[in-house]
Amino acid sequence: MIVAFIYWCIKPTDEAVFQFLEWWKNEATIESKDNLVGEFLSAPLPAHQFPFRVNDLAPQPGDVAYRPFINIGIWKDWESFYQEVGHNFSDDQPLMEFEAATRGRTILEPKEWRVGEWHLPEEGTCT
Repeated sequence: MIVAFIYWCIKPTDEAVFQFLEWWKNEATIESKDNLVGEFLSAPLPAHQFPFRVNDLAPQPGDVAYRPFINIGIWKDWESFYQEVGHNFSDDQPLMEFEAATRGRTILEPKEWRVGEWHLPEEGTCT
């Protein structure tokens, strides 16, 4: 099992965020979900709303302005991820219209884990 972590820096306009979300839902699709546990495109909640320290991934002084999004995908193995998603990566291409900066990514290998009683939703919000 692997966890694919992709850090997106989207231009800080509502239009750019809309374009990104539409692209993610309608163009960055996964043809075969046989080896996908789940994929979650998420936006950090504001740090100030928590009673403990939280990094909401806001741009730091000197950074280009952006809105952060994190894509987490849990896959059977990295080969399955590569076959369905990773083969599309082209780091030599220019930024997409809605990107403020180059996205970052890493592939994580769980070393230990817990399984809880709560389950993933039966249906996704997009294909």
